[in-house]
Amino acid sequence: MDRFFSWETKRGEPVQVGDWVVTPQSQVLAVQLPFGGFVWHRPVNVMVEGYNESESASGRDLQIIPIPDVTRQALWAILGLSILVNLALSSRRRS
Repeated sequence: MDRFFSWETKRGEPVQVGDWVVTPQSQVLAVQLPFGGFVWHRPVNVMVEGYNESESASGRDLQIIPIPDVTRQALWAILGLSILVNLALSSRRRS
């Protein structure tokens, strides 16, 4: 099963912007079949490393900024709303 499907978190190439180093991270779903395959990337967060004078040991501060998946949230809301509407309509028909 592992040779057909893989789900992992990957880091992109770090980008230097002034004193900051920005590294994107994404989750990757890869499906490999004998006749072809498919790869789907979903961004999950951005790692930002920059200079911080309050850090005594390394002088570098790492922040992880999540990327909200608004499309997924909207799809779940639409699914929940459609279930509620179907339940309401089916209970009206029975009455």
